Amino acid sequence: MARPGQWPSSDRAISGWSSSTRAAVESAAPGRSSRGALATRLGRTTGAVTRLLDRMDGAGYIRRASALHDRRRVVVEPTLDGLARCAEYYEGLGERTTAMLSTFDGPQLRAILEFVTTSREGTVAEAARLREDG
Repeated sequence: MARPGQWPSSDRAISGWSSSTRAAVESAAPGRSSRGALATRLGRTTGAVTRLLDRMDGAGYIRRASALHDRRRVVVEPTLDGLARCAEYYEGLGERTTAMLSTFDGPQLRAILEFVTTSREGTVAEAARLREDG
């Protein structure tokens, strides 16, 4: 089992992956994504994302497929095995977070939720500003 902050050491294909690589798996998790959409979400060039996807495809985390509406367009989708390995990676953190949150009452949880929500909104707005400023 992986320790928090580390990928499972037994999975040599991913043990050296960067946070961008893990983020790409997680970004693709909701469904099919194009290379360009992933590049935008990750703040990387399409060339860098192509190399990243090549590694992820080789390790079995994602697969490339034709888009449903335009078979000439390629989309990326996570594999069930890739999603399972990502879930395993976060399993310990999820258990610890659930245990920690169970110690708070309703008003405290609402305050935590408000803080996390507004912090995320501020972070997204600042990231957008930084991208616009170049």
